[in-house]
Amino acid sequence: MSIKEHSLTTVSEAEIGANDFVRVLDGDSSRKITTTDFADVLNPLLVAIGFLNSTGSGAGLDFHKAVTVTTNYSVLATDNVILANTTAGVVGVTLPTAASSWTAATLVGQSFTIKRITDDANKVTVTAPGAELIDGNTAFDLVGPNRTSITVISDGTNWHVMS
Repeated sequence: MSIKEHSLTTVSEAEIGANDFVRVLDGDSSRKITTTDFADVLNPLLVAIGFLNSTGSGAGLDFHKAVTVTTNYSVLATDNVILANTTAGVVGVTLPTAASSWTAATLVGQSFTIKRITDDANKVTVTAPGAELIDGNTAFDLVGPNRTSITVISDGTNWHVMS
């Protein structure tokens, strides 16, 4: 393992191994790397060396969009983690259709994590749309100090609890 130093524009796949550390220099030590720098330069590099797949997640790193909700919420395809604050009352979280969260060509189902982030008597009720089920059930409640989060994955027809 070695430390490689490169400017943002001169790094190539051949120069960096998967086990190397990379320190990014851009000529101005006071400049911070922006999200545009990351998306435009670093992300393709991480794909090239096998650290990320072409969708931006993978081998060693996943990026998760977290949204905090205080009222009923319908999960968006762009969400990853839903943080439910139940201080004001029960929160309902509705998953998208299992079919819309499934890529048949690659047999990949999208997953979502729903977490109850408050310590009160209110619950979070996770439901699937229409006749779809979550591990054979129409709903899944997150209550009390136990079972305060759930991760589900689509099989194209229904949802399955992973943890």
